Amino acid sequence: MIDANEPLTDTLKEDTTTEQSQTQSESQQNENIAEDSAVEIDELSVLKNEVAEQKDKFMRLLAEFDNFKKRSAKERIELYKTAGQEIIKELLPVLDDFHRRQSIYC
Repeated sequence: MIDANEPLTDTLKEDTTTEQSQTQSESQQNENIAEDSAVEIDELSVLKNEVAEQKDKFMRLLAEFDNFKKRSAKERIELYKTAGQEIIKELLPVLDDFHRRQSIYC
C-alpha cells in the first residue's frame, strides 16, 4: 500500500508545483500589466500637459494676431485723418500767399 501512495504523493506534489508556477506567472503578468499601465498613464499625463501648453501658446498667438489686426486698422484710419490734416497745414501758407497776391492785384 505504501508503494501505491507514493506515486499519488508525487502526482500531488507535481500538481501543487504546477499550480504555484501558474500562480507566480499570473502574478508576474499582473505586475507587468500594472507597470505598463503606470507607464502609459505617465506618458498620457505628459502628452496632455504638452497639448495644454501648445493650446495655450496657440490661443496667445491668436489673441496677439487679433490685437495686431485691430491696431493696424486703427493706425490706418488715423493715418488717413492725419495725412489730410498735414497736407492742409502745408497748403495753408501757400493759400495765404495766393490771397495776399490776389488782394494786391485786384
